[in-house]
Amino acid sequence: MNKLNTKELFYRFASELRGKVSMDDLSKLIVVCIFISHDNRRTLSELMQLHKSELYTRLSEKEQETGLELNALGFSGVLSSLDTKTVLEVYKFLLSIEPQNDSDLVMDIVVSSSDFSVTPKSVNKLMVALADLKEESRILDPAFGIGSTYQEVLKRNPGQKIVGQELNPTIYSFALVYLYCQGATNTEVFQGDSISAPRFTNQKFDRVITNAPFGIRATNETWHMVQNDPYNRFRYGLPPKTSLDWAFIMNGLEALEGEGKAVFSVSNSALFMSGQVTKIRENFLAADLIEAVIALPSGLFGPYTQIPTAILVINKNKQRLINKIRMINATSVPVVKTRTSVSLAEESLRKIIEAYEGNDDVEGFVKSVDADEVRKQDSILLPEQYVKDTVYKIDDMVIEIDAAKWTEAGTVKLADIAEIYRGFNAISSDEAADGKYAFIKISDLNNQGVEFSKLAKGNVKENTKVENYQIQKGDILLSARGTTDKLARIKEDRPHTLVTQNLVGIRPKKGKVDSRWLLEYLSSPLGLAELASIRVGTTIAQLPMKGLATVKVPKLPLEEQKEMMDAYQDERSVLDEQLSEIMKKIKHSKEQLYQEMGITDVYTQHKEEK
Repeated sequence: MNKLNTKELFYRFASELRGKVSMDDLSKLIVVCIFISHDNRRTLSELMQLHKSELYTRLSEKEQETGLELNALGFSGVLSSLDTKTVLEVYKFLLSIEPQNDSDLVMDIVVSSSDFSVTPKSVNKLMVALADLKEESRILDPAFGIGSTYQEVLKRNPGQKIVGQELNPTIYSFALVYLYCQGATNTEVFQGDSISAPRFTNQKFDRVITNAPFGIRATNETWHMVQNDPYNRFRYGLPPKTSLDWAFIMNGLEALEGEGKAVFSVSNSALFMSGQVTKIRENFLAADLIEAVIALPSGLFGPYTQIPTAILVINKNKQRLINKIRMINATSVPVVKTRTSVSLAEESLRKIIEAYEGNDDVEGFVKSVDADEVRKQDSILLPEQYVKDTVYKIDDMVIEIDAAKWTEAGTVKLADIAEIYRGFNAISSDEAADGKYAFIKISDLNNQGVEFSKLAKGNVKENTKVENYQIQKGDILLSARGTTDKLARIKEDRPHTLVTQNLVGIRPKKGKVDSRWLLEYLSSPLGLAELASIRVGTTIAQLPMKGLATVKVPKLPLEEQKEMMDAYQDERSVLDEQLSEIMKKIKHSKEQLYQEMGITDVYTQHKEEK
């Protein structure tokens, strides 16, 4: 019986018992019954003839026999709350399932719970391959889950040394049963918080593999430990209390022996977050610890989260890529989609692993990037910053870039031809009807222009350098947040008019570029793709200033730009007049139709007064 069948059987069985027992109690009951009967299903047949309390006795005996304790389940309380009929139904259910499927069934039970998440099988497979495990490798996983990451590892080598720590007591107990059913003979799993109370500090490991929680906030107890860590794990920088991603990374790094390697799944925010996280990334670069970063396709961790994710490979003994990082942009590799999941196709797994192990750059997919280049980009570790994709989906448009032709084309960086400035952080209390300044927001941009008549008025704080945010004729404004690019060109000087946050100002340098031409380029499919290639963010996409500075712009003489824009605007003016006449004729034709319908006397229409 394969995994798909056990999953279907469990869902059907749970559905039959809905309303009679909670899913939590049912899950614990099934896992305990698996534990005591995995080696001998006849145990359940015997228990069917005895009082339900005998189940607890058999559990105690099994715990003594195996040395595994499931105390964290609180099973005595669970059993006392269940009626005998439900217990008997579970016995019968498990008697219909072969013991070799027990580990799959335990994993299915965890997957069925909305409270817990399991790392997708294809991601596990990729992480294990990247870790390059040897038979003698000692592995640590400080966010163990039930241990499904090591399913294939243990099939090949039941004696693989694996140490784990799991925070959730129920999942910890399930993990013990899962590993027991896998026939693991050399595993050790602890229960507790691996940041505030690590249980493995007396050991060193060859490999660390972990899918730590994304963006988890520290409790007061954990934060106190991080600030006063007796193990010196956070020497590369103190992670923010609001997001412990790098705490988990440094926790794993500290457990590695001198030539060890670690593989982490991380959220994209850990790779571009500013502030103190930037300093941590800088220190990792200085120590030359980062071997590779792999940007993953979206949806792999669904339904638990849809945020963009990546894999970070740390190596304390890099034999190649010295002061370089293998950046792999796998966001567009083939995936397998079902109604409920997205997984990496086998060909994608092979392609990613080959790219990681190889040395050649592949346009649009993989590049070995100098650490210095990464430092210039605020130590942002997103592969998309350095390996440009060739296919972009923008609104309802798919844009495909011929990477070879674009590479060969003559281009300049946006920062070479324009100054870039950010809007100031205006808050609601700054607004005032009689304020000195007009504030431009994203909502004020429309049809490549600004609706100046609708601008909010307000004042700024005394120490605000308004000259940094004052628009000038020829400036181009661009939305800095969100996935939709709104652009506008300032056609005349407007004193006391300021750009606010969520907008970026681009001021063409004199003699370098025609602002009309630059606006049309940035609004073009190629320009929009360039902007999309530098966006970062998990929930809301953002345009980083340093990334914007690197946007490629075709290199054309200024006079040619002016000539083509003059010609374009002349032709556009003629076409706009023709279009206006056509629209008038269409309107007139419709009015005639309505008269023939005999309905024009029934209604009047006029523009709404505002």
